[in-house]
Amino acid sequence: MTSLTTRSLAALGATALALLTAVAPAAPAEARSSAGLDSAEQRLLKLMNAERARAGRGPLRANRRLSRSADYHSGDMLRGNFFAHASSNGASFQKRVRRFGRFKRTGENLAFMPRRRGGDVAAAVVRAWMRSAVHRDALLSPVFRRAGLGLRAGRLGSRPVTVVTVDFAASG
Repeated sequence: MTSLTTRSLAALGATALALLTAVAPAAPAEARSSAGLDSAEQRLLKLMNAERARAGRGPLRANRRLSRSADYHSGDMLRGNFFAHASSNGASFQKRVRRFGRFKRTGENLAFMPRRRGGDVAAAVVRAWMRSAVHRDALLSPVFRRAGLGLRAGRLGSRPVTVVTVDFAASG
């Protein structure tokens, strides 16, 4: 995949700024939970579940296989200098998730934003997703009961960013 140009970054930014926010770099490996989530990912999951509870939905449970898929995709986007649900090889997110495990139904939310210091990054991501109908629908879907989270810091073009991928799946 070719490098993002300044123009395509600006076009992505116009859309992404309304929907997406900055995320802090991942915590050290020793801070990872048994589901493979670091502290920033755990905070994001907690806030997503708070929104689900407000909507009368059951909580999402962290899933290690989904987290591997999400983390792989966040890294793939940074390595390939792109931002999309499809992988750098053109494969759909459903095909990517199936490489990591078999799930009945899947969904995905993405976020990226220039890195900056301070603030509650997880809260900003959840607020942005809740303001977007398509992202809110995925986050609150009663079908989804499992989630994998992948937060990665790097560069898109010349801009330092953090990329967030959340893969959702039905139980099973």
